[in-house]
Amino acid sequence: MFRCASAVMAYSSIRSEVDTAALFDAVLACGKCLVLPRADAVRVALSAHAVKDPAQELRPGAWGILEPDPDRCSLVDLADVDLVVVPGVAFDAKGGRIGYGKGFYDRFLARVVRSARSAQTLAPAFEAQIVGYVPTDGHDITLDAVVTERRWITCVNRA
Repeated sequence: MFRCASAVMAYSSIRSEVDTAALFDAVLACGKCLVLPRADAVRVALSAHAVKDPAQELRPGAWGILEPDPDRCSLVDLADVDLVVVPGVAFDAKGGRIGYGKGFYDRFLARVVRSARSAQTLAPAFEAQIVGYVPTDGHDITLDAVVTERRWITCVNRA
């Protein structure tokens, strides 16, 4: 997934999420385009922005999460994103995911899926976040893989 991707969308980790700072460094060190989301709390939507220097181009946004400064980071066409690294609270082996309850990522991933080229999805997680079953609705987008400190889970997506 990562090796073949030229544009990788990640997220700025918060609280007890897997720290994504090293991922930012790896994406940039490999010469790939680092893409980070910017939240629009009113529209409950994410926009994708290219980030070249996280230390200089990120600022606290909605809920204090670091996000791209729109004056310094250009918008990215979703069709150009190859890999989307997705946050969450809980995950299952079929790609089910529980987020933080606002639906930002489900709406965003639905837009990615509708783009000209569908990106792969991956969630970094701690083993304790893996559960037997995550209930999903018709609007939920399942993940392609989940990686923990112990294993790589290739998700068997729901029919």
